[in-house]
Amino acid sequence: MVSARSAVPTGVATGIGSLPGLDPAEAVSLVFGELPDFPHLPELPNRGPGADLIGRSATLLVDLAVDLQPSGWRMVPAPGRDHRRARDFLARDLDALQAYAGAYEG
Repeated sequence: MVSARSAVPTGVATGIGSLPGLDPAEAVSLVFGELPDFPHLPELPNRGPGADLIGRSATLLVDLAVDLQPSGWRMVPAPGRDHRRARDFLARDLDALQAYAGAYEG
């Protein structure tokens, strides 16, 4: 059902937001099972620093490294442990997505 005021149907699902849990394969399986018409890469921040939206987004910054401080994320001259951890989380997430997306016919 589409509102006259909005082009977005009411009750539509989005891929924005976090899922509980620690296992990327289980999360991707849930997404593909519950939202077969809208597969997406879930975010699992309970795994720790680097698995949150900011850490994941920071891994996509070309030639910009980050690390985690008590006050939050900051830009640094070279990649460190926090940046590598965030990249590793994203790589594991993408591996899980690829395992399920290979058979996806949507």
